[in-house]
Amino acid sequence: MKRQELRTTEASRLVAVVAAVVRAVEEYNEDYDPDAVRVSQPRRRGGDVLVEVEAPGNSLGEYSWELDDGSRVLVAPGIGVERLSTVLRGLPREVWRLEGRLLRSLARETTRSGIEYILVYLVDGRVVLLEGEEYRVSIPGLGDSAAAAVHTHPSGSCALSRADVVSGLDLMVNGGLFESAATPECMVYMLRIGLVSEDDYIKLWTVKKGVIPPLRLNTIEVGVVA
Repeated sequence: MKRQELRTTEASRLVAVVAAVVRAVEEYNEDYDPDAVRVSQPRRRGGDVLVEVEAPGNSLGEYSWELDDGSRVLVAPGIGVERLSTVLRGLPREVWRLEGRLLRSLARETTRSGIEYILVYLVDGRVVLLEGEEYRVSIPGLGDSAAAAVHTHPSGSCALSRADVVSGLDLMVNGGLFESAATPECMVYMLRIGLVSEDDYIKLWTVKKGVIPPLRLNTIEVGVVA
């Protein structure tokens, strides 16, 4: 029987909080500059998590997102200390730091057997671990429920295939933050900074052989952590 697990981790909670902040900003602003938006450190308020957002020149109202355990991420206008773009750029590195042991273990199994695995981080604060096929795994049809995804590659393949790029574009236009591939040595990621522009979408959609990092477009970046 194929491996299927649903769990809550420190990384899955972090991804959900960042996703909620991004959704709060994008709920009111179709065009915004992630460098101009600043966010506070998350802090507890009762059983909830509060993040204050400072967005000069942008509309922002009170926003609430419920997590799987009934607690909420509360996003409210206030004083921000760190650029939203900086928070987003740091998110794949934090996921690798927090989940690296598991991801390396799964990637070593991929190297041995060819079977790929995927972790899908959900907007409700949970993460789904799924076992795929030999050299193939895909994000299930979760629509806008997926905030990020990391799948495994065999050793020595720290790049994104064309299929990875297309999957990542689909995730990001549905509100997800990043798609990535992990090997025993590193994790390569494709991350959106703001809403995906039409030009960036077309540039990546028409890629023939995948993407080797680094790559920086106007709204999408491809990088690597090790």
